[in-house]
Amino acid sequence: MFAIPGILLLLGLIYGRPQELVEILRPLPLFYAFVALALLGWLTDLRLRKTRPAFAPADGAVAAFVVWVLATVAMRRPDDLAKQTVELLIPLVGYFLLAHAIQSFRAFQLVAATVLVLTLYLAAVAVHQGLAPRGCHVVDPRSEDAAASYDGRRCDVVEECAGGDDPTAEYACEKAGLFGTSSVAGGRVRYRGALADPEALALVVALGLPFAFALFTRRPGFLRGLVVVASLCLVGGCVLYTGSRGGQVAYLAVLATYLVRRFGWKGLVAAGLLALPVVLVARGDAEVAARASRGSYALVAAELGFPGLVAWGSVLYLSAKIPIVAIRRYGNDSSTKLARTWALSLLAALAGLGVGLFFVPFAYHQLFWIVMGLCAAFYAACRAHDPGFEVRYGWRDLVAVVAGATALVLYQGWQPR
Repeated sequence: MFAIPGILLLLGLIYGRPQELVEILRPLPLFYAFVALALLGWLTDLRLRKTRPAFAPADGAVAAFVVWVLATVAMRRPDDLAKQTVELLIPLVGYFLLAHAIQSFRAFQLVAATVLVLTLYLAAVAVHQGLAPRGCHVVDPRSEDAAASYDGRRCDVVEECAGGDDPTAEYACEKAGLFGTSSVAGGRVRYRGALADPEALALVVALGLPFAFALFTRRPGFLRGLVVVASLCLVGGCVLYTGSRGGQVAYLAVLATYLVRRFGWKGLVAAGLLALPVVLVARGDAEVAARASRGSYALVAAELGFPGLVAWGSVLYLSAKIPIVAIRRYGNDSSTKLARTWALSLLAALAGLGVGLFFVPFAYHQLFWIVMGLCAAFYAACRAHDPGFEVRYGWRDLVAVVAGATALVLYQGWQPR
């Protein structure tokens, strides 16, 4: 498939941010170049009939969400409509390409393996940063993500950084990581660009963990077993060092999905025991409540109103319905193990995402839409092997989404301020 190289390069760009690590890459329009390469490859695949035009289950909900967002902007801030349109459509590029250019399990597995590799890279950088000593960093006041550069001096408190080469500079005493990365807010690890927020980084790496389990289940072996162990340790360490409660809950939700699927109610008890330390630590934490108030559900409701929440919620609902329908349809038949394995991995990722969204403002994030695109790509792969596989959105589904949106609005309304 000719679209694959462009898609993989685009994923590497979004996750790894090489243009922020290598000076010579910064002025290059890599995003647009990789998007053009992927689109050209997709059109070539269509021309050669390696893929076919098809709609993904969530396409209608995505279109409704986009229309509502733009209508809201047009009514409230018409002067910003052009800018907001570009900022909205850029994250959706990943969804569109994955949803329509990936139509086989071979291509889907290649993309999933790439996401896993990128996840482990991010987690490894974060763990290294978490273990690093603190050092004096010069804060760039023009940076939107509080970027800082290490000046080579060690420190325990920020007062020790006074008297550097630039007496007018603002200093921070943070952990110095690889590739010029640094922690923030007194030691919370992070990456660069869109993942400079520790909350977003923790959620993203937690969502990549199920793909390690899926690859091992597909073909068990010593090396893949090591990958699973390394993934558990690296992702768990990254989530711990970010100090993100949302990331911790998402990590546990991913594990709980597998435990419940494997052991039933016993797995549910085990998942509860795993979650207990997090619940005890988070109980009464005012910072947790503050993060929850700016989570994705609350922000979408506040910015777009109830119709916008329903449209966005429908995207999430339909994406989750795809692996659920696949698991029910394919049961325990050995001939459908491939589809069932990847369906469970996506369901685990969506379970982590669903709880993480209470804490992290992730609704417009590029990596949120990549997860939605992976679900759509899985649907296309199932359809290629099983034309009878369908995921529909009927009135009962709409009632479920409306009921969920209503519950979320009521929950936010009753939250203590």
